[in-house]
Parts: sequence; structure tokens; C-alpha cells
Amino acid sequence: MASLISTCENNPLQLLGINPKASLQWIDTHAEHDGVTLELLQWAAGDQNICANAHYIHCTKINENPAHLVNMSFGAVIKPEQAYLARKIYLPIISSINNRGNAIIIASAGNDGKNADLQFPASATGVITVGYTRAQGRADKDSNWGETVEIMAPGDDISVASNNGVKNGMNGSSYAAPIITGIVSLMRTVYPLLNWKTAVYLLQSTAIPMDCDAYCVTGRSGKQKDACQKACCIGNKQVCTPGLVDAGAAVKAAKKTAQEGLPKIALIDANKYWWALNVILRQVV
Repeated sequence: MASLISTCENNPLQLLGINPKASLQWIDTHAEHDGVTLELLQWAAGDQNICANAHYIHCTKINENPAHLVNMSFGAVIKPEQAYLARKIYLPIISSINNRGNAIIIASAGNDGKNADLQFPASATGVITVGYTRAQGRADKDSNWGETVEIMAPGDDISVASNNGVKNGMNGSSYAAPIITGIVSLMRTVYPLLNWKTAVYLLQSTAIPMDCDAYCVTGRSGKQKDACQKACCIGNKQVCTPGLVDAGAAVKAAKKTAQEGLPKIALIDANKYWWALNVILRQVV
């Protein structure tokens, strides 16, 4: 994942990250516990109180170089009855990070060929969630889809550096997410005030549109395409995810925003969305 975001110049694998000038922090999240993941996320974002309040990580010093972006190429599908509790745990922390404005969180949508609404942390409000496409710009059969997927990016046969020092071609939303992370880092370079709401708007307003045929594809079962079309299509108009990222257009739009200011449109507010979702989920669950 890191080799997609940034690489050293003239590296022996001849890989070139999206933003070669980006500095990376590697954080080991190898733990089957949401508490560990969330506390590491808080530490990465520079939470001043994390060491005093941590229960799951051994924290002796706050992060003196808080991350501008956090790539989360992992996740798990939860049961519907667990959705309210998961959002109750995730959303206040993600919302507080977004409100401070110092970190933007990007996550992979998952590779189950299903609605991503129950994929965590991707489906949490305040996270830029990324599905993946094949070389032709069509969604891969395994990419999760749905209203919680903000943007699509290439994720088929992506060249990356492996842990054993060789170059491999990999597939999945885990590899599409760092591509978006690299693009958003370039957007933030030209527009330092970029936050998650503005990043989502700029990514989506410049995206290459995907119609139903490109977005809803036949997957592991004959039911996948039907389920996607039922949730995401009105006629042949796809209404869930605006489309495939256009990196050049997104960076240009960020630069224009830095020069001319934000467009006069309403952008989603995480706290307001959280409270509305909180009430809805209580009624459903």
C-alpha cells in the first residue's frame, strides 16, 4: 500500500508512487480488536489525550508529526444487528478527527461483491470509501458497492512492492484506497485547507461517470448485479457512487479552490449526519 502512495527515487523495483514527495508513517494495525484500531487512528491523527486515555495500546508519547491522511486498507463485514453499536463507536472518533481538520481518512470498500453499508470502517460517515475498477473502467466483480462508496479507483493488477522485496501485481479495493490517498495528498499539497468534506466534493464533482452497466456487474452469484441495480440504479442512471477518479481533474479543482475559494454549495456535516443516523438506526434496530 505504501509503495502506491510514495516511493524513493530510483528504487530497484522501478515503482513510482502517486506522490513521491509524501512522507509516510507506518503503523502496525495487526490486531483483531476495534479498540486497538481506533486508538491507533487517534494516535496517528495527533490526538493530544490519547496516551492518557488509551486502554488497548501502549502509548508513551503523542504523535509529534500528525498524519495529514490515514490510509486504512482493511476492514470487516459486520452483522446488521451490530451496525448501530459499530457506528456509535466509530463515528464520534472519526467526527472529532474531521472537525479538527488535521487528518483525512481513506478506507477500502471491501472485496465481497456486496453492498458496502456493513463494511467497517469504510461505511462510517467521515471516511472516504474507495471501490475498485478493472483496466477498462468497469467495476470489478468483487468490489463492494453502494451509497457509502464515495469514489472508484483502479484496483486490478496494480504493481506494488511486496514485503519480500519483489514487485507483484495485486487486485482489490485495498490497492485502490492508497491510490486515492496519494491523489488526495496531491490535492492537499495545492490546497492546504483541504478537509474530508471538500475532498469528497472535489473527487466526486470531477469523477468520470459510471453508468449502471459499468458499475453493477455480474459477480460471484447471479444475484449481485440485481442487488446492485436495485440499490443503485434508476433506469440506467447509477446514483450511488459518482464514478471513477480523474486524478488530474481533482488536483486541478483543488488548486482552483485554493485560488478562488470554495463553491457556494452545502457540504455534508459529519455531526449532523451522525445524529440523524443515530435516530434512524435506533428505530430500525
